[in-house]
Amino acid sequence: MSNDIKVEQGMRVGNYSLTVKLGQGTFSETWLAEHCYLENKEICLKIFTSKRFCSNLSKQKFLSVIKSPEHFPHLEDYDPKSIPPYLAQELLNGRSVRQLLRERKQLPMNFALNIIEKIIDVLKIMHEKNMAHLDLRPEHIFLDKENNIKLLDYSLGKVTTLTMAGYYKDYINQKVALPKAILRSLIYKPKRQRAGFEFNARADIFALGILLFEMVTGAYPNRKAALPSDVVDTLPTKIDNIYLQCCGRADEIYEDINQLKQSIRNDNSEKMVANIPGVSPIDNTSAIVAVEKLMGGKNYVDGNNVRILSKGLDEITISRLRFIALDFLGVAYLSSSAIGFLINFNDRVLKMGGCMVMFHVDTKVMTILGALGLEKVVDIVDNMDEAKEHIRNAQ
Repeated sequence: MSNDIKVEQGMRVGNYSLTVKLGQGTFSETWLAEHCYLENKEICLKIFTSKRFCSNLSKQKFLSVIKSPEHFPHLEDYDPKSIPPYLAQELLNGRSVRQLLRERKQLPMNFALNIIEKIIDVLKIMHEKNMAHLDLRPEHIFLDKENNIKLLDYSLGKVTTLTMAGYYKDYINQKVALPKAILRSLIYKPKRQRAGFEFNARADIFALGILLFEMVTGAYPNRKAALPSDVVDTLPTKIDNIYLQCCGRADEIYEDINQLKQSIRNDNSEKMVANIPGVSPIDNTSAIVAVEKLMGGKNYVDGNNVRILSKGLDEITISRLRFIALDFLGVAYLSSSAIGFLINFNDRVLKMGGCMVMFHVDTKVMTILGALGLEKVVDIVDNMDEAKEHIRNAQ
């Protein structure tokens, strides 16, 4: 998206001289600047370069400021009448979630959920003041070295929403193409906000759903990938459900961010275990798992259906179950990749202080395990009684 207002190094804006360009936003540029009259004082200057944005900004005489240095950057100066208009704020050390995603493409599920929880804690401060951020995107979530977060551009959400709504209306009415930068930003906004009608907490909850989808998959929702698990099939149903409830695509939706936080913290282990085929709990931490039922009735695991096994084992891992007896009755074949998933699962439950034992293992499967030298790596017994005894001894 081309800028309407040109900004150059050495240019003076207000009482500041621009030195180094730090970034390019949808409607602005971010510069490192020096104060013209205060020695050795550097500042981060957000310069608004879109005439359309500046027009909406001029109607907002005052910006809402929240004094919470742990959660928001300190805003030092603001001049909507300057040419160009600018917002001066403290210079932060760290990186945005967008930079993190460029480095890693996708984030581990627990790390992503931890970031979402931290964002919720900051949003609580805003929502209690009857404010919504309205422009939650990876660019506006800043992490320091300890992964503490600050939310950027929190005071500009309404102006940004109105400006984007103008572009969106042009697209709807005139069928003109949307600039790519606008198109990317609209992904994080529900339909009513795109049209400029939603300025409340629901808009932030919707954005958190898209953020979660992006962080755990490295992609955006689309027709082929309607759920996070459509992109990364090892993701549990918990992630799918959180995404659906955030984005209003489930029977129940989150009315406030406290409900969302409760869903993240609530492991729903009993409900989760009940939804995993073939799992018969012995107690709160142990269970018998009929592998054939876990596989949807398949009596083999090969490269075509190994994802079903992988997802089932992942869902068991995130439940409270730590002591697992895998019943291989009726399973006649395991591919090498399936065995790899089982070895990985065994390692995970061991790290959690649990154990895995296999029983009713077919002679053909034993031959495969023996050929790979793995019959001594995992615990194998003959029958269910021995498997339960093995679990009792391990608990």
